[in-house]
Amino acid sequence: PRPAPRSVTPPGGAMALPAPRRALLLVAACLLAAPACSGLSAARSRGPRMELVPTIPSFVLSGAPAEPEAAGNPQAASNWRLGYMEHRTVVKGSARVRGVRFVGEELAFGTAEGRAYLVDMHTGGVLDRYHSHVGEVTGVDFDGVHMASVGLDRCLNVYRVTRQGLEGYGAPLHRRKPFDGRAVGVCLWRGTHVVSASTDGTIVSVDLATGETAWETRLRGHPISLGVSDEYMAVGLSDGRVVCLSSSQGRYLVDFRAHRRGVRAVYMADKTTLFTGGDEGVVRRWDLSGDPTPVGAEPPPRSLHELYVQGVERADREKKERRARRRAALVAEELSLPPPAMEEEEEVDRDVDEPFLKDLPVGTVASFHGHTAAVLALQGDADKVVSGATDGSIRVWDVASREVRFEMHGRTAGLSSLQFDESRLVADGTRGTVVLHDFGVDVGRASDSFEYNASDAAAAARGEEPEEE
Repeated sequence: PRPAPRSVTPPGGAMALPAPRRALLLVAACLLAAPACSGLSAARSRGPRMELVPTIPSFVLSGAPAEPEAAGNPQAASNWRLGYMEHRTVVKGSARVRGVRFVGEELAFGTAEGRAYLVDMHTGGVLDRYHSHVGEVTGVDFDGVHMASVGLDRCLNVYRVTRQGLEGYGAPLHRRKPFDGRAVGVCLWRGTHVVSASTDGTIVSVDLATGETAWETRLRGHPISLGVSDEYMAVGLSDGRVVCLSSSQGRYLVDFRAHRRGVRAVYMADKTTLFTGGDEGVVRRWDLSGDPTPVGAEPPPRSLHELYVQGVERADREKKERRARRRAALVAEELSLPPPAMEEEEEVDRDVDEPFLKDLPVGTVASFHGHTAAVLALQGDADKVVSGATDGSIRVWDVASREVRFEMHGRTAGLSSLQFDESRLVADGTRGTVVLHDFGVDVGRASDSFEYNASDAAAAARGEEPEEE
C-alpha cells in the first residue's frame, strides 16, 4: 500500500492542498483572469482565415502530384501545381498584341500595326513607344536595357529604353534589313548582341554597340522558330528538324529530327535541356548531353561543344582507318596478294566538317500530348512546362509525370508567345489586351476565369477589325 500524502502547514497557518487539487484551482484562476489578458488571443481568433476552395476550378485537370519546387514563394509553387491564380488586365488597347516579354514590372510587346511598347504592369502607364515597322511585328525581346523587334517588313530594330512616356515615338538605335524572307524570331544575348532568324535560312547576330554584323550563318532549310541561351541556340525548321549552334560564333554543333512536321517553338532551358513544340501539337523535352537520362533525373554535365569535338575526332579516326584499308588493298593488288578483308563502306567519304547526326545520341526524355493545334509558345524548367497553341489553350505540364496539371482556355488563334517566372504568367492571344496571371495569391482569391477586351472579341467573332483608339 502507498503511504498517504503528508499535509504540511506553511508558516501562514493555511494547510497546503494536494497536488491534483492545486492544479484544478490553478486552471480555474487562469480562466477567471482570461478577460483581462485575452486581447491578443481574441485578435488572433478574429483575424482573416484562409478559405479553402471546395472544388478545383473548371480549367484544372486532374494529374499526378509533383514534388514541391525549390522556390522562394511556397504559396506560388503550390498554386502552380493546382492551378490557383488571380487574373489582372495590364494592357487594354485596340491593336492586336504580338509578342510579350517582361522584366520585373516592365512589359514589352509589339502590335499588328507595327508598333512596339514598353509599359508598367503595376500602373498600366506607357514608358516607351516606337513606330518603326511597316506591317505586323512578329517578334519582341527585352532585357531591361535594350528592346528588339522584327516584323513582316523584314527589318530588325534595336531600341535603347529611355522611359520617356508618351512624349512622341522613339527612334531605333539600330535598324537593319538583313533578310530576304520573313523574320521569325529575335533574342537579345548577354546584353551585347541581338540574334534573329529568317525563313530564308539566315541567322544573324548584330553587335548592340556598333550595329554591325558580328556573324552570319546560312542553314539548309527554312527556320520558323528561334531560342537562345547563354552558350547555345536552337533553330526550329519547317521540315521538323532542330539545328543547334553556338551563340557566340554561330558555329554548327548538331541537328536532329524533333517532330514529324514543322518545329514552331523552341526553348533552351540550360546547356543540355531543350523544349520543342511541333505543328502536330506535341511538346517534347530533349536531352542534349549525349547520354540517356531517366525522367526527373539531372542530366550529366556534358556540353554540346564536347560532343561536337568527340564527334569530329571519331569521324576523323574512321576516315583515317578507311584510307589505311584502301592503301593496304592497293598494295595487295600491286603485289598480286589476296586483298585484305574490308567492311562495306559508304559511296561518299564523309568529311569531318559534315553533320554527323547519326553519330550523336540525342534522345527525347519526355513527350507531352494534349494540344489539338500547333504549339507556338513554350517555356519550361526542371519542374514544369508551359505551352500555348493556336487552339487558344495554355497548358501547364508536370515534367516528372508528363501529365497536364491544368489548362486555360479563352484565347484566340493569335496566341504566339508567353513567359512565366516564379509567380506570374503573361501571354498574348487576347486581341488588344494583355492579362497577367498571378500565382502568388491566397487560395481564397483565386478565380477560374479571366476577361479581356470583350468588344474586340466580338468584332473578331464577326470577322471585323476593331476600331483603332
